[in-house]
Amino acid sequence: MKKFLNFILSKAFWFNILGIILFFVLAVVILMVSLKSCTRHGDSVTVPTVVGMDADEAIEMLKEEGFGYEIVDTLFIDSLPKGVVVEQNPVRESLVKHGRTVYMKINTRDEILVRMPSFVGEQYKVLDVR
Repeated sequence: MKKFLNFILSKAFWFNILGIILFFVLAVVILMVSLKSCTRHGDSVTVPTVVGMDADEAIEMLKEEGFGYEIVDTLFIDSLPKGVVVEQNPVRESLVKHGRTVYMKINTRDEILVRMPSFVGEQYKVLDVR
């Protein structure tokens, strides 16, 4: 027990403890400084509104303003012109970092291949096929 107590009270032990504490404090400071520069915290741009625009025009505008883009889905909305952007994410006027990808859903440019009958007011019995 006396040997252990002498070891804890020795200069070498406390020198190592101080070195470890200094190392971790320095590591945290370096991490915080580099993290701020890597994440560009506080550096933001406003997402433009592309909903209602033709998809090609929207893509061109996003490229010019430094945004990425991706068309994630096509929808068919008969009342809208073909090829217009129906939804965007992030939404318009959002503050995001430069270079962010804007995900878009566009109204299809293709023609309707199959007309669906109207089932409004109809009732159908579901058969149990187990």
